[in-house]
Amino acid sequence: MINITMNSTDATRIDRMSRDDFRISAAQQINALTTESVSRKASRKISSSRSTNPQPTQTRAPQPTQTRAPQPTQARASQPTQTRAPQPVAQDIPRRPQRPQLPPAEIILKKGEKYSLTKNNPSSTNLRVGIGWDFSSAVDYDIDIEAFILNEREVVPDDSWIVFYGQLKSPDNAVIHRGDSSNGANFGADCEQIDVNLSLIDKEISKIAFVVTINEAKLHGYNFSGIKNAHIRISDVKTGKEIVRYQLTDYYKEVVSMVVGELYLRNGEWRFNPVGMGTGDDLEGLCNRYGIEVK
Repeated sequence: MINITMNSTDATRIDRMSRDDFRISAAQQINALTTESVSRKASRKISSSRSTNPQPTQTRAPQPTQTRAPQPTQARASQPTQTRAPQPVAQDIPRRPQRPQLPPAEIILKKGEKYSLTKNNPSSTNLRVGIGWDFSSAVDYDIDIEAFILNEREVVPDDSWIVFYGQLKSPDNAVIHRGDSSNGANFGADCEQIDVNLSLIDKEISKIAFVVTINEAKLHGYNFSGIKNAHIRISDVKTGKEIVRYQLTDYYKEVVSMVVGELYLRNGEWRFNPVGMGTGDDLEGLCNRYGIEVK
């Protein structure tokens, strides 16, 4: 059983109107309409009373005009100036630095286009999987990457076979998370990275699924519509040369997690599959999908 504790989001968020705020605003509008309707009814009563009783009209009419007319004008003129002047909060919100641009890629795969690493790069067994992204929304939020290490039944053998910010190594030491980056700025063009040594992978393992999740997405209403320029790429750790890259193109409001790519074993070859499959499941939901019990 694995205990997943979400890391706190360092990125600054712009406050949005919640449903409770909407209800309060609606209630205020209703109260305003009610007050207006009551005032109209009161004015009708006054006009009717003026037609029947001319004397009260002559004595009372000047009093509200002299005492009340100047007061609302002065109060309304000063109040908006005091409350609205400091409103440009969005200009003061710091943004994370722009990521360096990726160098030109020799091989860019399309979604679902398989690539044999063993056949095309037989000497590259120590790989680095880098994943990066930018934000298209005004809010920067914390994004994490995970590696689900699966057997032939496409489930993890046990809880120790998920590599993420809370568990940085697999039991066979073949898969190593290079560290969490809550602001996505640790590895240049890659926001986070996971190393995979193909020569050390346990014989029971046949697939490694690389997943991107948004921390506390359901709590704050975050989703992939606020993300752009996301990629997954595989490089040779020894030479630093990029082998293959996949650029994501689909960013949906319904998606809070995405399987961006897979390394899988087929007929003795390790291959890469650019998946790009989004889901509404958060990290806990993905753990359940891959056979991990979360408490």
